[in-house]
Amino acid sequence: MSKFALFFLMVFFGGLCAAFFYSSTAAFVLYQLVYFLNPDDRWWSVEIPGLRYSLIAVAVMAITLIARYKELGPKTPLNNQPVCSGIVNLAT
Repeated sequence: MSKFALFFLMVFFGGLCAAFFYSSTAAFVLYQLVYFLNPDDRWWSVEIPGLRYSLIAVAVMAITLIARYKELGPKTPLNNQPVCSGIVNLAT
């Protein structure tokens, strides 16, 4: 196995662990890495399993959001926007 393929797999699975145990933003960073690196079109892609890496990263992103929603929900900047607060005030 080439060093590039091994490095990609280590970073990918390390990113999955970081998303679950460190921070939910690691899942987004992992998705960006997979998107821009695009392992299916690289010369070393014959040495890695043909998984859908983007789908796995997005699924982990959704799972971490659902698991940590109570922690991440109040941090959203949308609640502080005047447009959203005006809509809420009109509805009440």
